[in-house]
Amino acid sequence: MPPSSSTVLLNLPPEIFLSIFQSLLLPDLHAVCLACRTLRSLAEPSLYSRIHWTWVDTRPPPIILLLRSILSRPQLAAHIRALVLDGDNFGRTRDGGEPPTVPVTTAELDEPSAFIKKINVPYEDLWIQEMQRRKMDAFLALLLSQLSNLRYLHLDCNFAKESRIVGMVLRSALCEPVDRGLSTFQHLRDISFSIRSGLFRKDEVYTMADVLPFFYLSTLRSISASIGNPVTFAWPAQHAPTCSALTSLDLTSIRESHLRHILSCTTGLKKLRWEWFYREDLRDRFLSPIIDLDRIAEAISPVRRTLTELTITAWCAMIRVQGPLLTIKGSMAAIVNFESLKRVEVPQPFLMGFSPFTGYPLDHIIPRNIESLIITDDLTANKGNELHDFTVFTKNSVLARELEGDNSSPWQPFSFIEDY
Repeated sequence: MPPSSSTVLLNLPPEIFLSIFQSLLLPDLHAVCLACRTLRSLAEPSLYSRIHWTWVDTRPPPIILLLRSILSRPQLAAHIRALVLDGDNFGRTRDGGEPPTVPVTTAELDEPSAFIKKINVPYEDLWIQEMQRRKMDAFLALLLSQLSNLRYLHLDCNFAKESRIVGMVLRSALCEPVDRGLSTFQHLRDISFSIRSGLFRKDEVYTMADVLPFFYLSTLRSISASIGNPVTFAWPAQHAPTCSALTSLDLTSIRESHLRHILSCTTGLKKLRWEWFYREDLRDRFLSPIIDLDRIAEAISPVRRTLTELTITAWCAMIRVQGPLLTIKGSMAAIVNFESLKRVEVPQPFLMGFSPFTGYPLDHIIPRNIESLIITDDLTANKGNELHDFTVFTKNSVLARELEGDNSSPWQPFSFIEDY
């Protein structure tokens, strides 16, 4: 008897199935898994390889269903390579900005609570209590603790707004010598942890302690994160990390005093994007209306030999109409010695100050090996910025001579992009 068409299909090499499954949508992959056990085993890796949820008030993510599947069939967790959790509307659409609770019955909490007890961490009671309160943080921590093959992680603001338990799990997994059976994320390469630029709420500055454990990952290549400014900077382990594989870093909400501590551990960093900010209604010892260019240059100096791209953005929020003016002191002259720097993007005042008569010559600041300079208009609306009325003067007289290869300038010609 000749073989049936279904038998012939199932005898195809797994590589053929993988190629087919990569082009299918999730509903189609789910349908394939329901066809038969053989196709299910072949399709499940593609079905679970990328988990992408968006959390809004009216559509909570199905995290309970996924946890139930993983706890009953742990091998499924190994298929998850990317976890993308979007959503940044909480705080703008809800009173007080509190995330909604996870819709789950009491009976559905029994299995995850029992699993947490088996992990045997010193904060298990708190973890279970937060789960009983239906906090997304507790459920997300349990999910992350099982993702041993994760390559990419993105947590948007809604998921990272409450991250206390997630931070505890990360510290246990990455910074403590005790093996508790948690994922150690040895394949994780790229992380985006609630990156936020621009005006954020007072309660949306995220805890540095929940982000720092990621820097202990030897495989980490890039990280984007919004982190706050604790009174005292302290690494979560007994020793500072060595981030030799980290080449790209994007940080917001952190001021220069703590930035240096992080950059001191990035021995191979090539791309740095950092946001300077000031908010009059946020009070701590690190926030002031002074742009201290000397301290900023000192903060980024640990990467002077490896950095090829430097991007600095800036914003300021004044609550009072007659609030204090931003002031600038020092200069960025130290970056002239950044030997590998090829691309620089900075606000106009960081190079020239707020007055055309007090700025430093650009050839005293910008390295000779630079290939692209982008000067943005961040902070140019600040009260007291005299350069706001000198755009034509600045472009025609200073930049044209210094940056476009004037004979009197030691610079070589290169591209100049203006963002007024």
